[in-house]
Amino acid sequence: MIQHRLIHLLKHLKKHLRYLFDICKKILCVNIAVNTRLVLDGKMDGIGWFTYETMTRIASNHPEHHFSFLFDRSVSGSLVFPKNVEPVVVRPVTRLPILLEYWNNRAVPAKLKKLRPDIYISSDGFIPPTLDIPSLAVIHDLNFEHYPHFLPKKYRKIYQKRLRQSARAAHRVLTVSEFSKADISKTYGVPLSKIDVVYCGLNSFIHPVSEEQILEEKMRLGLRTRYFIVVGTLHPRKNIHRTIEAFGKFRERHASDFQLVFAGNDKWFSGEMKDALTQCPYRDDILFTGRVDDSVMNLLVSGAHAMVYVSLFEGFGMPILEAAAAGIPVITSNNTSMKEIAADTALLVNPFNTDEIVDAMRRLAEDNALCDQLVSASKHLPAKYSWDKSAERIWESVLTVTANHDDTTHP
Repeated sequence: MIQHRLIHLLKHLKKHLRYLFDICKKILCVNIAVNTRLVLDGKMDGIGWFTYETMTRIASNHPEHHFSFLFDRSVSGSLVFPKNVEPVVVRPVTRLPILLEYWNNRAVPAKLKKLRPDIYISSDGFIPPTLDIPSLAVIHDLNFEHYPHFLPKKYRKIYQKRLRQSARAAHRVLTVSEFSKADISKTYGVPLSKIDVVYCGLNSFIHPVSEEQILEEKMRLGLRTRYFIVVGTLHPRKNIHRTIEAFGKFRERHASDFQLVFAGNDKWFSGEMKDALTQCPYRDDILFTGRVDDSVMNLLVSGAHAMVYVSLFEGFGMPILEAAAAGIPVITSNNTSMKEIAADTALLVNPFNTDEIVDAMRRLAEDNALCDQLVSASKHLPAKYSWDKSAERIWESVLTVTANHDDTTHP
């Protein structure tokens, strides 16, 4: 009888030990798959930078866990990842809408079945509809819902359909501002309690440079002493045509030698932008550099008199931080997330009113004390919005999702 009870007790104990071992194994090593298809060396925009800066930090901070970074093309040798990161190429390259759909809905789920991760983090917001593991969807903003005409129809339909599905299907949603959190909740009917705000940080390419380096770059590009700079892809959402119109009016109304510099990819350069440029009497003082490498961008931003960032819609607004780090004042929009991030550190204007933009240009051109005041007020922004803090907040969300999943798996 005693022997029988001992055998029964040992079996019972073995069962619990196996359960404890599984729990310990999960705690010690979590397999995390991350959609990193927009991490493109030399071609990164906002989402790419967010993904690279946060996910490499998380992997580095947690060497006990394994990370699979999912790319849609061969990974550049110049991209450096921690040792616990395994780059995984998932074909096809998502150059067309139909390929993007296939990648997210077929190719990624098939790869995840082989990798068997404990959680999937999608940095572009797309969660495969058939996914059966815990997930985090990072949705930066819903500009395509509010300005649908800014995206080609085929892409617009995908974003509007799939991101709505993803926001509801994901275990948690991450976004980059309180504005976007409220917008996602209202537009997609997602509870606010399901959405975590993870602010962006300062891009690492902004660092102090000498006056000699700045002067050398100005001479190379044919720039005069003072210029306004606009950074980022020349997309209609960035309000490029009104920026050009405002600059023309500024030069007409206020005698100056200011120039206007656009530093960014011109892939989306529209007819509206071309018309504004053609009609501007000072178009010879407007320079388009195209996409430049990080070192040149650093010099261009650091050498500018001020930044003009009057976008129509943003989820965050990284250029505001870049200007703060470079020590130049900013003119930005009084709507969406930009007023949240800049607050009282910039001149806020109605982006639809060119006269307000003109007046802000005039004030910064004529009032050095105001420029110094704004620069001083913005000094705290790089520390307030850092990638280290962003990574910590994402990790907290990961722990929340995995803990809740464990609770439901083992009642």
